[in-house]
Amino acid sequence: FPLASVAELEARTRDFALRVLFWESRPAPFSLPREATAGLSGNVLAMVGPEGGFTPGEAQTLLSSGFLPAALGPRILRAETAAATACGLLQYVLGDLGERGEDD
Repeated sequence: FPLASVAELEARTRDFALRVLFWESRPAPFSLPREATAGLSGNVLAMVGPEGGFTPGEAQTLLSSGFLPAALGPRILRAETAAATACGLLQYVLGDLGERGEDD
């Protein structure tokens, strides 16, 4: 997407089947509710913050509009590393990398 405010970006992304906000202030480890990913068809959007992260207000705008919160762990990653990590995690959770085990 071209450079846009968080409010503009939120409005442009409403048609995605799943929208995930990777936010460094999310205290829990990475997880998504099974009901959010079961039988998912359609596009998935992963948002990672810029260097310095999202402001609490920006994150709240996205979470209030239906983005699911997620975390990438306790370390702060560079934006390009966070994007690649988020994609890998989502591909695993959505089964794009093969079947998930019973314990996942």
